[in-house]
Amino acid sequence: MIFGALLADVVRHRRLEDWPKKQKVLLEIAERISERFGDSLEFPVEMSGGDRLVVLLNRPEDINRLLLAFEEELFVREADIKLRWGAGVGSLNLMDSPHTTTGEALYRAQSALEYAHRERRSFAFSLGNADTDRLLTLLKNTAHGIRERWTSRQKELRRAIIELRERGSEISQVKLASHLGMSQPAVSKMMKAMLFEEQELLEREIDVRLKSITL
Repeated sequence: MIFGALLADVVRHRRLEDWPKKQKVLLEIAERISERFGDSLEFPVEMSGGDRLVVLLNRPEDINRLLLAFEEELFVREADIKLRWGAGVGSLNLMDSPHTTTGEALYRAQSALEYAHRERRSFAFSLGNADTDRLLTLLKNTAHGIRERWTSRQKELRRAIIELRERGSEISQVKLASHLGMSQPAVSKMMKAMLFEEQELLEREIDVRLKSITL
């Protein structure tokens, strides 16, 4: 069986103001993600050493969905916490907890995280094929980089999209315009300026690649 492993470090956590409060927020997000992705996880998301997250998945095709969920939770809460992620897939020797579990997926996730630290990337993948790893790492960091450059007004649009998704509502430019008090053409123009469709396509391509590799 193929498992997925994600390891995340908080970037420069010692320099963050009010780190204990931010740590509490991160734990709350981990709990929320654990509930949302319970069927995909071997264990609830755990924190190790005070600033590292450990995530083990029995459905590794959900790796990117989980990464996006963490990003959106941090964004919505305006948490001012940056995470650096390493993702790996492979076998696992499952034990009583993530901290006693060992195996290929974890070793690869650790290797990917070390690469992300060296290269100062937000994400890195180690899935067993160097070309695929480079491609997914490029796609993910490019999509994330687009979102990081959005203006405060563009981020309001992102927040509206997340809120509509959480309600299970269909997302359309008309609904977004109404939600934000804008015209539909203005929303369309903003989404083009945001490269919104492009970053969505990049994320979907990652999902497709993960599914083809892990199923």
